[in-house]
Amino acid sequence: MRRDLQDGKPNFALITPLHVPFNEQMLTRWAALMERGAKKYGNRNWEKAGSVEELERFKASAFRHFMQWLCGANDGEDHAAAVYFNIQCAEYVERKIEMCGPLGEPGPVGPDAPYPGMRNRLAGPSGPPTDYVGAGSREAKK
Repeated sequence: MRRDLQDGKPNFALITPLHVPFNEQMLTRWAALMERGAKKYGNRNWEKAGSVEELERFKASAFRHFMQWLCGANDGEDHAAAVYFNIQCAEYVERKIEMCGPLGEPGPVGPDAPYPGMRNRLAGPSGPPTDYVGAGSREAKK
């Protein structure tokens, strides 16, 4: 069997520090925050965001939670995980806006688009880019 080299590819194993218990790992804490949000708002609700106002709200929330984390706020909320979440959301919405314009603008609608127009606008002459998998999709990258 032949496999590609791992050089130049993201090494996710380096994200989690050794000797830190599972429940204390940042990725576990972030995933737990995502689960709590999914129970309250529905799975992947954050992916519905697409406006400049939502982008600015995510940025403001990330900064507020960062300051709460930095200052040692002890109010029962996981501010570090909230920073991760809000940065993720801001990056996602920023990409959406760059690709398709702010949510609500007219545009073509693709059958599996995360929101109207995204898949069609991402598609080039040979179809959608190979590095893009639609939001919420579990299809494997080929």
